[in-house]
Parts: sequence; C-alpha cells; structure tokens
Amino acid sequence: MDFILLRFMHHFMRIYPHIKDLYFIHVEKDLEQASIKEEGTLKGNIPIDEQFKMRMREEVEKYYRNDLSLNVRYKIVEGDPLKQLLHWSRIKHIDLIVAGKKVQQKGRGIVMQKLARKSDCSILFVPENYKPRFRKILIPVDFTKRTDNVFETACMIRNQLPHSKFICQHVVEVPSGYTRIGKTYEEFAEIMTGHARNKWKKYIEEHDIKCLDVQPEFISIENGSVAKSIIDFAHAQNIDMIMMGSKRQTNVSAFILGSVGEDLVNRDKDILLLLVKHQNKPYDFFKAMQKV
Repeated sequence: MDFILLRFMHHFMRIYPHIKDLYFIHVEKDLEQASIKEEGTLKGNIPIDEQFKMRMREEVEKYYRNDLSLNVRYKIVEGDPLKQLLHWSRIKHIDLIVAGKKVQQKGRGIVMQKLARKSDCSILFVPENYKPRFRKILIPVDFTKRTDNVFETACMIRNQLPHSKFICQHVVEVPSGYTRIGKTYEEFAEIMTGHARNKWKKYIEEHDIKCLDVQPEFISIENGSVAKSIIDFAHAQNIDMIMMGSKRQTNVSAFILGSVGEDLVNRDKDILLLLVKHQNKPYDFFKAMQKV
C-alpha cells in the first residue's frame, strides 16, 4: 500500500504542484514489540524509530529527491493509529489527509470510518486498485449546504483539470406504503423524482455552477443502500473519483454524511473518494491545500 500511495501522490502533484509541505507518518502501536518483531532486520544499535524513519525516507526519496520546492517531513509515532493521525493532523494544521484503502482491510474499515467522521480536514481515500486518472468525477447531490461546499470545490478542481468531466447523481429514496394510496412503485418513484427535479431547478437558479456544465442523473431506490446505488452508478459510468461534502462530528452535531458516507468508505474498493470538509466557511480547496 505504501508504494501505491507514493505513486498516487507523485501523479497528483504533477496535476497540482503547489503543495508546500508533505508529511509522511507511520504509527506503531508498540515500538518495543515492533523492535522484537524486527530483530532480524535491525541495523546495529540504531533505535527502531530512527530505522523506520530511514526506511521511510529511502522509499519517499525515490519520488521526491530532486524537488527542492517541497518540504518533506517524516514522523514515527507510537500509540493508537486513529488518535495519532487525528492528533498530528491538527497539530500540523493539515489541509488534506491521503489515506490508503486495502482490498482486504481486516478491521481497518472501522478505522477509516472513524477517520472520515472525526477528521477536521478533507480526506482523500486511495483504494488499492485505483486508476491514476481524473477523467470523470462524480458528485452525489442532495441540494443541501454540503452540496454547495462540494460544488465550490469542484469548480476549483475544474480550473486545474479543465478536461475532466463532472457528473451529478441524486438518489431518490422511495418510501414504502405507496400501495396504500393506490400507486405502483413506478408511479410513486416518478412523483418523487419530479419533486427532486424541481429541487434541482430551484438549486441552479440560486447557485452559479456554470463552471461544471452538469445535469444530474436521478436514480430511485426502495429499501436499498444509497451508497450502493452511488457505487453501482460510478462503476457503470467508469468514474475515476467520487466527491462528497462532510463535516467533522462533534458532541453536539452528527456526521453530516451519516451512514451514506461511512458506507461509501467501506464499500468502494476501486474509486478515489474525496470527502470535502469546510470547517467555518467555503474556501478555495486547491489554494488552501498546502500541507498534506
């Protein structure tokens, strides 16, 4: 997974060369235990954390050795992976966390969910099977404030990727009980979709998204997973990246994406997933993103 993330960042920084600080962090639950496990590979009396840092530097410099404009930092820390990632992202005022997602996660799915839920900054999940391209980008919409945020970010991305195609999708959840009013599923789905189309019409009247030139695809489901519908649509359309808006969970507010966002983090194994976080006010994603 390390190789995949390094390769991705190398590709990403050719698209966006303005990143100033790049932090690589390795979290070990117990460095003493790690020292015992690595006993056969350790060099002399050099402390294990320093050896881990040396290995990290050696791999990273294969990609960034000659980039004098980039501040590359390395950090080896001990403790709970989730707590340490959240802690250091706040200490270093990180703008974007880039996290890998293995096909076989063996429990890491819960860590990824919690990272998505609790992080203050935007997160880009890079799956093990990702394709290094940004030709088609999907934006699931629900016409709320989080839709505003992700559209603003998408317009900024369009400036950097003028040839990318943006596609919107709105999932219409058809409630059960339509037979009680003498309607079939198809009839009631059409009514619900009509309401959604009206919302979209009103939305584009109130928001300037001409930069994206998009029309949403309306897909209706009954008692199904919204996240699965998004993933199925993304694969059918050969989408390279999904963008969604989110907000950090606090004691008094719930994770805005709710089960949909967490389900997406768990379900998707092949498509880049960007969760856009706006803490106080909308901002230029690419302008602000200087620390990764």
